[in-house]
Amino acid sequence: MANLVHISYLLLAWGTIVLYLKRTQANRFRTTLRLLQIIPAMFALDLVLGFTLIDQFYGSHDSASWMSKSVSIYPALFVVAIWFMFRSRRLRKNG
Repeated sequence: MANLVHISYLLLAWGTIVLYLKRTQANRFRTTLRLLQIIPAMFALDLVLGFTLIDQFYGSHDSASWMSKSVSIYPALFVVAIWFMFRSRRLRKNG
């Protein structure tokens, strides 16, 4: 069950990032800096969620699993967001 909660939170985080990337008109540098602010804030919220709710309801083993997944997922989320940003801007520019 904790994995399902984690997946839904990550989908919500990715949706927020995609929504921001589609609505922003800022240049690539400024957008990248904003992503460097948004993603760590989501990561911190994810860790707090893992420490409080998951540990309380599912135990420390699931909480540790939650956090180890978060530590590996959020850097990848940043790289994918940067790739998505460059790809979408290139498509807008060409099309």
